[in-house]
Amino acid sequence: MIAIQAYLLQQSHRYGGISSLAKEYEVCRQFVYTLLSTLQMVIPHIFSPIAQAVASTKKEMLIAILSYRLEGGSSIEAISTLMRRFEDGYSSVGYISQSLSRIGALLPNTTKVEGEQEQRIVFASDEIYSKRRPILITVEPKSSAILKIELANDRSGERWSEHFKTIELNGYKASVMTSDGGLGLQFGKKEALADAIGQPDT
Repeated sequence: MIAIQAYLLQQSHRYGGISSLAKEYEVCRQFVYTLLSTLQMVIPHIFSPIAQAVASTKKEMLIAILSYRLEGGSSIEAISTLMRRFEDGYSSVGYISQSLSRIGALLPNTTKVEGEQEQRIVFASDEIYSKRRPILITVEPKSSAILKIELANDRSGERWSEHFKTIELNGYKASVMTSDGGLGLQFGKKEALADAIGQPDT
């Protein structure tokens, strides 16, 4: 009852209505707002047709796609299958692939420290591959935050050295660098991260 009255008062834009309602029922205003918030979440499901209630917006679809990809680790084909199974719109492989590409293009490939103070952290570095081309990646292992990711032509020591220097120019300094024993990685560490402690990733 209180929630419905609060909803009607809010819709009528009556100034001080919520305060009056709280005083009438001898409850705090926060309690009234909590009830109102709960009611507003269920109203679409109570009063809207089922088809409208389950219809998802484009924004919600993008959130779902990113969740399946980043949190679920799903392939594009698997995302498409899941979205079709739940009868979500925008489920074609082409749409999903293009959406991920557009979102990825908006993001920088190197994380930057906010402010002037340097951050001393652990670097965890390795290569992954895309159609036989190496993708050099360095993360902060505790949070899994990607410090830098780049599609490269090779995984030479010079390439890794530039990779590490770019990260440090953006405010992150390596106190420890963990990696496998790859020659390029080890050369890059020696050239760019001479002061960092080396830790094998075994």
